[in-house]
This record gives sequence, C-alpha cells and structure tokens, in this order.
Amino acid sequence: MQILYEIDDRIVPSIQQFLLTQLQQVTDPDTGGQVVRPIFSSPAEWINKQVAVLLRQIVQQYPPDYIRAKLAQAHALEQEIHGMVTPQHKQG
Repeated sequence: MQILYEIDDRIVPSIQQFLLTQLQQVTDPDTGGQVVRPIFSSPAEWINKQVAVLLRQIVQQYPPDYIRAKLAQAHALEQEIHGMVTPQHKQG
C-alpha cells in the first residue's frame, strides 16, 4: 500500500515552530560536551515517525501470523535469558 500525504503549505510553519521545541540533549563525541540538537530534521520525518509509532502499536495488538511467530520466539528468548540471569536460592 502506498499513501501520499499532502499538507497545506500554510500550516507547515506551525509544524516547523512545534518542531523547534522538540530537542534532545546528546554528548558530542569529539568534545564530550553536552549539546542540544533537534529530534526531527523536517516535518516529513516527524510525520513518518508518528505514523510508524501508530502502526507498531496496531501490529502489536493485532499481529499477522508471520509477526506473531516472531513475537512468540522473542518471548521464549526473553524467558530463557530471564532464567539464565535469575539467581537460584540453594538451601544448606
């Protein structure tokens, strides 16, 4: 499925203004100092991320069979790891 979004150019400045408030603090790898950077590079990136979050939530709630099998494998692996790292209490 392919979906094309068209957003009225008159509201793009509002989205851009909103995105100016969406910042993250990161460590500069060269200086080790803390810097503030935008989370999203463009309105299109922000929209794509929001749609991806929504789709991920839907697929987790209603997974198709091929994803359901992978989720079962992931759950089994989590349980195995949990068993490996859980301390065993021994008496005596």
